[in-house]
Amino acid sequence: MHPDVEGLDPEDYPDIHKMAILADVAPYSREYHTFQQMVGKQVQGNTELETEYEKILKRVKQTRSLRPAETKTFRARARPKPRR
Repeated sequence: MHPDVEGLDPEDYPDIHKMAILADVAPYSREYHTFQQMVGKQVQGNTELETEYEKILKRVKQTRSLRPAETKTFRARARPKPRR
């Protein structure tokens, strides 16, 4: 999905690519939000990087609008033990 970083060690990926990958696989994760903030600071004054950053944000926003409404999950109550 991200041929720009093919063959690189994931630790060596540029932050914008880490953000893009996390946007695809875990857009609600703490890690995604961490990279979003880091890259947001890095793009200042770099038009090309800022354009890519905005594309990623737009993609995540579209994903969020397609996300089904959150449903509450309820735990089953433990049944009382029968009295003898």
